[in-house]
Amino acid sequence: MARRKSTNEFSIDELVEEMLEERSSPVPAKKGAAKNQTLLSAIEAVVEATHDSAFGEKALKAVDSELAYIADKLELTKMQAVMMSVFMDQCNDHRINLSDLSRHFGCRNIRMLRMSAEIRALAEKKYIKVARNDGEETYRVPREVISAIKDDKKPEPRSLSGLSLEGMFGVFGDMFSEAERHEITTEALHHSIKEVLDANPSSTLSQGLMKAGLSSVDLVVFVHMAYLFVENNDNAINMSDLEDILDSRNLKSRVKRGLESGEIQLLQQKLIEYNEHNGFGDRYSYRLSENTKREMLGELYVPALPEDLTRGLTLYDKLTEKKMYYNPSEQSKVQQLSSLLEPDNFRSVTERLAAKGMRKGFACLFYGSPGTGKTETVYQIAKATGRNIMQLNIASLKSCWVGESEKNVRAIFDRYRKLVENSEVAPILLFNEADAIIGKRSEQTDRAVDKMENTIQNILLEEIEKLDGILIATTNLATNMDKAFERRFIYKIEFGRPNTEAKAAIWRTMLPGVDDKTIASLAKNYDLSGGQIENIARKHTVEGILNGFDTVDDEKLHLFCREEAKGYFTERSKVGF
Repeated sequence: MARRKSTNEFSIDELVEEMLEERSSPVPAKKGAAKNQTLLSAIEAVVEATHDSAFGEKALKAVDSELAYIADKLELTKMQAVMMSVFMDQCNDHRINLSDLSRHFGCRNIRMLRMSAEIRALAEKKYIKVARNDGEETYRVPREVISAIKDDKKPEPRSLSGLSLEGMFGVFGDMFSEAERHEITTEALHHSIKEVLDANPSSTLSQGLMKAGLSSVDLVVFVHMAYLFVENNDNAINMSDLEDILDSRNLKSRVKRGLESGEIQLLQQKLIEYNEHNGFGDRYSYRLSENTKREMLGELYVPALPEDLTRGLTLYDKLTEKKMYYNPSEQSKVQQLSSLLEPDNFRSVTERLAAKGMRKGFACLFYGSPGTGKTETVYQIAKATGRNIMQLNIASLKSCWVGESEKNVRAIFDRYRKLVENSEVAPILLFNEADAIIGKRSEQTDRAVDKMENTIQNILLEEIEKLDGILIATTNLATNMDKAFERRFIYKIEFGRPNTEAKAAIWRTMLPGVDDKTIASLAKNYDLSGGQIENIARKHTVEGILNGFDTVDDEKLHLFCREEAKGYFTERSKVGF
């Protein structure tokens, strides 16, 4: 008759196998468990008993009641309870690995591999998080699990329904932290984000994204961008900010190409936009569009600060008020335009135009000789009507890279549209010295440069056609203007050289100490523009400061006038070497 094995004769492997068989059903606590037992006290006992035990029978039997308590409380098997206890003991470490577990039990790593099913079961219950980075698995215990066990409670999944927008982004923040630790794949991240959105269908964010119908990757990228804005007020997001949420090189390359080329849904639907650098779109830096912030972020949206809106603008309240002198024909036209651009008048006129199905934008052209007051008139109209100025340097539009100039023109108008949308009083878009872009289009389009310039002009014509705001262009060479541009400008004002009366008024303003006889002589004898008269007045003042005289020197004035009228360079064939 075979002798029955005593308890001490069971092998370690047989005991472990016996406990592994309990995987499918949690074990209820024994009736004899200590009355004041808690999860923490039971876990502590298990940790102490299993240290250097190599899963020994004696150690496991010694804490059988504690294991039963943990298993019952957390709905685990006893072997899962053993592993959970050791994870809790190392919960301050966010990168627990197989070697850490082996050291606790005093066994080889190969023995711990047999616990893979138990570890996987704990991960499925979300009692631990598993990170995979460069082929290595590491583990951590989430803080909400630690908190629940400290309170002697079973960890429960967080309720996702009924969240405020702030609460939703709190959940998203935890998800993105997991992604940064490589604890969640991009696919799983998309699934988790969708769970939050679907659980809160009345949220402005959920409704906006449902309408957008983004692909899974675009949805993940957008929500991460929105999180960075909400959490950090980040309006300059680049590809390096997005890499941690994309778990493969292929995904990263695909998103990078889409952002830089503008072909990604987020840019095409204007959910995000390029940042600006030197007035142009920066294809490597992105932000949520103002419209997205208003419509999707609802209660969390804080409108852009005034300094953000006015960055790079010429502010009307910083302009110096100047008395301008015009010939009679110019005077009436400038007054008429200035009156039209008064905010109340402009609003009324544009509303009536819109009601009649007409274009609301006003494109104006100031043309004439240099120094006749074209640019200064724009400044004075802006000052009088309370309008800031977005001024464009035409030379900076043209890039040496074919294709960039066209993007630059689009970027200028995109920025201007945003300024109009976010300003109580629409600013003026000033194209100063616009000769280079409104001249006659080239009929010889074999050269790349000619093709590029024709393309720029076509884009300009298209943008002026759909303008919602105020554009003023100044030019010295109106005779060379393309007819298509001429038709686009509703107001055209020619600035001629001032007549004798206007010149006298300018002289009197610039040099109030000059007597009437001298002023009459200067105005009659010298065909000077207002800009030239101002140059002479400044030069005379500088001479006086340097040489110590306060009175007007008539002889000096006439000398300066003759020099200015003659010009320094018109008689010379070359300048320089």
